[in-house]
Amino acid sequence: GGDTFLFETQLENFPWNFDAPVNYFYNSSQKLIEVIDPTSPPVSIIWDDKNLQILGVTQNARANQVYYTSFEDDGIYPYGASTIAKTGIKVKLIGQNYLVNHHINQPGDYIVTYWKRNPNETEWQFVQNTIVLPGTFAINEQGYFIDELRIQPVDAMMTTYTYALSDKISSITQPDNTTAYFQYDSFW
Repeated sequence: GGDTFLFETQLENFPWNFDAPVNYFYNSSQKLIEVIDPTSPPVSIIWDDKNLQILGVTQNARANQVYYTSFEDDGIYPYGASTIAKTGIKVKLIGQNYLVNHHINQPGDYIVTYWKRNPNETEWQFVQNTIVLPGTFAINEQGYFIDELRIQPVDAMMTTYTYALSDKISSITQPDNTTAYFQYDSFW
């Protein structure tokens, strides 16, 4: 009697809605790219070009509102790149303006973040800008390496991952752009 009523009353106060369907969206390779749960913000997942590794997970953004690259698929591997790259092993060397091919088609205010480094120096500098999309934009950092390029809505939180050649995680960059690095011994 009484215990059942108390339990039912407590459940009614929870913000859960078991009747609302959770929607899962997949890319053409059947990899999960988005979860829409009516009781929480959307979550999107970014995969590498081969759909083998998760490169990013973004909270509070749809899949068509995020972009990320660490240039592992199309960057350069300069001599000593493993010590040059901010994350992963490749970087992008900017010649003229680098036109970012981002595929974002949802209108809104977005934050663009990346790290830049003069090839003659050792320190990376963090860059953050707010832009309005859709549309095109370019990064004008001629002669600089750039790495860890992210685009996301202003209220989203993106976590990104890079992998070593052995397919193990080599870095995780948090929403605040701090990076944790991982090294493995011969037992892994």
